[in-house]
Amino acid sequence: MRLYTLNMYESLTWHYAQNENWEKAYKTRIIVNQLATDYDAGNQSGKIQSLEREILNKRNDLELRNQKNIKFFLGTTSVIFIILLLVLFKLYKTNQEKRKLVENENNRIRAKLSDLMNKVNDKEITLSNYQLSDRQLEIIDLVKKGLTNKEIATQLYISENTVKYHLKIIYNTLGIDSRNSL
Repeated sequence: MRLYTLNMYESLTWHYAQNENWEKAYKTRIIVNQLATDYDAGNQSGKIQSLEREILNKRNDLELRNQKNIKFFLGTTSVIFIILLLVLFKLYKTNQEKRKLVENENNRIRAKLSDLMNKVNDKEITLSNYQLSDRQLEIIDLVKKGLTNKEIATQLYISENTVKYHLKIIYNTLGIDSRNSL
């Protein structure tokens, strides 16, 4: 609105000057100068441009800060992800090594067990090489079935001491020291 008022007084000044009414032209010129000073359009637009520049600079600074934060976040996340992958890879390799060691140990134990079973089978076969009586062979069979001395005595209709006596002879003959070795 001030701009229109200023323009109107400017036109009046020009009109009075054209009509050679110098006194009114002078008075309106003073009013125009006063209004122009108050309005100062160039200065007002300069302030607006200055504010726009300041806002633009702040926006650019904010965008740069955001880009730096995003780069930092992505970099940190990438490093953490790489470290996590390395740890998982190391755990995987360690687990593989442990599994191989367990498999090797398992195979070794199976082979040893197989050897022991073969030796036990060989001992069973070699029982015929020892000169054992029929009664002693019966007692060995009953011991292998897991019967106690008392149960063996009851089944064979002999005393428990006789069973113990036969077991002692069997142990000495076979060179073993317990019934679990039969």
